[in-house]
Amino acid sequence: MRPKPVVLIVRLWQVKDKLRASVRPAHGGATRYFKDMASLCAYLVEVQRVGAKVKPEDPQGLK
Repeated sequence: MRPKPVVLIVRLWQVKDKLRASVRPAHGGATRYFKDMASLCAYLVEVQRVGAKVKPEDPQGLK
């Protein structure tokens, strides 16, 4: 059985001297916001490892 691809829409923008990001599943779902690249990278590594099982309710992003 082939793994199902996880398609994410990633938006990056700069606020003063910091980089911010938002990630949303392409098939619909909650948008998650990140205050720095380290948080975004940790989330993307987790999505790659776990796949589509990552819950949007996980408190890894900004509130």
